Amino acid sequence: LDTYPFIDEPLNRYLYFPDMDDEQYHEAARNLAEEKLIPQFVDRVVEDLFANGVSTDIARVSMIEEHVSPDGKLEEQLFSQGILNHYAQVTSFDILQSDPSKKELTVTKTGAFTSSSWGRAYANEKMLVIATESWDWLSTVGASRQTTYLYGFSLLGNGEAVPAAVGTLEGTLLNEYSVDIVDGYMRVAVTIQNNLWRFPETAEDLEIPPTQNFVKVLKIPDLGGTDLRPILTEVGSTESLGKPREVITGVRFSEKVAFLVTFERTDPLYAVSFDDPENPRVLGELEITGFSRYLHFVDKDATLVLGVGQEATEDGRPIGLQVSLFKFDKNAPNKKLEVIDQYPFELEDNVQSSSTAEFEFKAFRFVNLGEKQGILIIPLRVDAYYRVEEEGGEDDINFNGFILLDVSPEGIYERFRIPHSHPVYYRIGCYQSTDLPERSFVVKGDVTTLKGHSVHKYNLDSKELLDSINLDTFGY
Repeated sequence: LDTYPFIDEPLNRYLYFPDMDDEQYHEAARNLAEEKLIPQFVDRVVEDLFANGVSTDIARVSMIEEHVSPDGKLEEQLFSQGILNHYAQVTSFDILQSDPSKKELTVTKTGAFTSSSWGRAYANEKMLVIATESWDWLSTVGASRQTTYLYGFSLLGNGEAVPAAVGTLEGTLLNEYSVDIVDGYMRVAVTIQNNLWRFPETAEDLEIPPTQNFVKVLKIPDLGGTDLRPILTEVGSTESLGKPREVITGVRFSEKVAFLVTFERTDPLYAVSFDDPENPRVLGELEITGFSRYLHFVDKDATLVLGVGQEATEDGRPIGLQVSLFKFDKNAPNKKLEVIDQYPFELEDNVQSSSTAEFEFKAFRFVNLGEKQGILIIPLRVDAYYRVEEEGGEDDINFNGFILLDVSPEGIYERFRIPHSHPVYYRIGCYQSTDLPERSFVVKGDVTTLKGHSVHKYNLDSKELLDSINLDTFGY
């Protein structure tokens, strides 16, 4: 919300009240704000929120204010303009219940005022959660902290979303996979960084590690109830996971187990059990070099877990893309987590490899071929820091395209690669910014891949090129 032209600028003392003393200015500013500026600003906000004649159900501001600061000292606790910095709007519609003859959808809007425009969303069939992040000031310890604000919306059967619950957690989320809801409980993976914005004289008195990683469990109030203050209440937590300075780099929840990766120098992988939903506990821990950024379950019971990330040296320096396959057995007497196989990519000193699937999860594709096996399809980029052969020559290092890997309990094996540019053109680069999103689609045994300026279609079994489109002259 841009309050400057409506409230801040008209109350500028040096521009509009230059000859007043403190008492006169305070009186004049208060009268101007109460009689003119605030009513005008409220009218403008309401006009925007109720645009197009669509009614808007807004989460009550007082609900989050009372939850965050029960003592009423919200202004002293939050930076900037408190929880009214931004507004998150949820637009919803039910395409199945809309009348096709009218050629338009029945749309409803709802939303909540938030402390930040930076946030993530999670939803299941009953609830939508918007998580935003902000900095709060803790005057008791002379330090600031990162806070995640959780706004829950109940999803009704007619496609409408209604504000239902709010909550806060210290720390920040890694991504949208950091939140999960099962049987009335919200599970959240957070990283708390304790070494930022702290005065030295205060830090000496605090025996707090630089970072802490937790899985928190929040009880969701009755979404159909009449509680005027429905709060997401913390009812359980793990102990801090990982070593000092390690942060969460990957997380994935199943119904009964969560898998988390923390990293600074090595990669501890944790399996957290929710057999008792209010008492999460670590079932297994595995420490290896490197780290995973994206985790995916090969089977529905989460006994085989794929990880896409980076291999690293013993001192924590990333050296190249790596796909890992982990086995989890909660009934094993000793080693509940173990590595089945790891597939590294060009881990030479003068070569770098990466995949968009580490960060953009829509670029990840896993095709199930049975209970515990399938084909992994991800974008792959390999850069070699030496001169590429002239066009028509051989280059078995540089690569820009997709790789297909067979995954099973026996291990990870390369099926084939789909190149999307010749190494010469790839190394020269392309100055156009209109690249296709890196995606793959599998239909009736054929895989279609999009990357850069080209689209290719291959048969998964014969590995034969069936069709190809270059969207520019040079095939960059």
